[in-house]
Amino acid sequence: MKKRQRKNKKKSIVGKLIDILLTLIILVLLFLIASDISDYLSIKKETEANKVVAFEKYKEPEKVCKNNQVTETEDYSTEKMQSFNWPTNDIMGYIKLPEQGMSDAIVAGDKNDSQDIAMSKGVSFSPNSLLPSLGGTSVIAGHKEFAFKYLENVKIGDSIVINIDGNIFTYEITGTKIIEDTDIDMVYLGNDSESLVLYTCYPFGFYPTNTERFAVYAKRVEKVTYDVETCE
Repeated sequence: MKKRQRKNKKKSIVGKLIDILLTLIILVLLFLIASDISDYLSIKKETEANKVVAFEKYKEPEKVCKNNQVTETEDYSTEKMQSFNWPTNDIMGYIKLPEQGMSDAIVAGDKNDSQDIAMSKGVSFSPNSLLPSLGGTSVIAGHKEFAFKYLENVKIGDSIVINIDGNIFTYEITGTKIIEDTDIDMVYLGNDSESLVLYTCYPFGFYPTNTERFAVYAKRVEKVTYDVETCE
């Protein structure tokens, strides 16, 4: 009888310890979830505010009419358009994916660090790539939970419009590819053609680890002028 009582007492103690352990695990998980939600809301708030600043600061270029053709004014002569002379985490302009209804601020990334800070403020223009005004490949990274969640639905032929320092550059999507996070050569394509690469973590949605990247490739399209009957 006594042995049975001692055995039951041990089971009771073990049961209580298991209950305490499960309670602690649940509390830790709740804390982590609350922390993630707080971070998400904080980043969302900052990116939305920076988008407003970007659209207010970098207006669409003026349209000039000459010989009954309308075109947009451009100025690549500024120091910021001739070399990457942007302070880290400074707002450079904005990006739009018209077919997806997406827009966000473009923020200058850090040459010597990850792009996490810049991506918490908008999408990050890699300073290790070339500005659109200089030809070659421009690279922009963003979080899949925010602006670049729209990359999941892009199609070949869709447009990408970026405004850098008040200058508009338009691209046409030519393809997408799932790559490893170490496939740097699949992101930084070199200087042979005027192109744009957008990339984000993959798979889309919530996954605890993301060792792959989703890359969107686009080619620069010529700025279009169009005829009008009068310049008035």
